[in-house]
Amino acid sequence: MSRIMSAACLKNFNWLTCFTIFFALIFIIFILLLIPDNSKSSMPLRAENRPFTWNQDSFWKKMETMFLAARNADQKLVEAQIDMEIRELYELSNKIGDDILSFQDPRIKIIESKLFNLSPNVDKPQPNRNDLTLKQRDASHQASESS
Repeated sequence: MSRIMSAACLKNFNWLTCFTIFFALIFIIFILLLIPDNSKSSMPLRAENRPFTWNQDSFWKKMETMFLAARNADQKLVEAQIDMEIRELYELSNKIGDDILSFQDPRIKIIESKLFNLSPNVDKPQPNRNDLTLKQRDASHQASESS
């Protein structure tokens, strides 16, 4: 008898009723989540410290001056300087290796400084520059492994 009733229930199953019940439950949950919490702990806290200020205008002016100087300089000289600075960055990264650095590590400041000093010299991508840089990096890496 129960098999007959379950078969009859499945036969008379209405998808519209099922979707209506489902969305009604979702709507009820949504309305319940809109009710605010009465606890006072959710009040925003006041900031006690001074807000962060960049105060790096002189640094950006210096970078702008370096950029204009690099644009007006001999392209070969600028490329040589870029290659030297990239080589220094690779050497530093090879020295760091797999070390775990804290955010206060002075090597991070050195890398940051070198990257910012390098950036005004890089105006536009040079053809085959990546190939040359990768070859230099591989040669530097192989030299450090053989030492």
